[in-house]
Amino acid sequence: MSYIQYLLPKLRFQPPVLSLTKKQCDKLVSPIHMALLPKLHVNRNTSRSIIFGPERLGGLSLLHIYVVTNIDKLQLFLGHLRIRDRTGNLIHIDLTYLQLLSGSEIFVMNQDPSIYSWIDTGWLHSLWVFTSYHSLTFHYPEQWLPPRSRHNDSFKPL
Repeated sequence: MSYIQYLLPKLRFQPPVLSLTKKQCDKLVSPIHMALLPKLHVNRNTSRSIIFGPERLGGLSLLHIYVVTNIDKLQLFLGHLRIRDRTGNLIHIDLTYLQLLSGSEIFVMNQDPSIYSWIDTGWLHSLWVFTSYHSLTFHYPEQWLPPRSRHNDSFKPL
């Protein structure tokens, strides 16, 4: 109860604006799990797939902070793009810049980020990695896509 009602909300407060990797999130919550699991009468060395797995498959259904914060980040991203406020405009500019850096004629957030090794990591990149891993795609009609400069130009396929 205390994990869900008290600790998880405290852990969720700031991470949506950060760009933490799964490994960093695991390191962040490892001491918490080492203290929590014995209280649940579960061995500390139990496989994490059981700890975070769904109840219907015999898991404990504990929420993983990496997934929770990235869902919060996705809600923040989509919410600001939809209402088109100042933050939404900044996200749109960042998306346009990311599209320009990628050099692709296809919306970059719908592609695999590992292809674009030259693009720096950051908030939008971490969201891109998360959505790509979970096979989420976006439909964003306002997104700028680079035009072809001349009549017979083509984009290099990756």
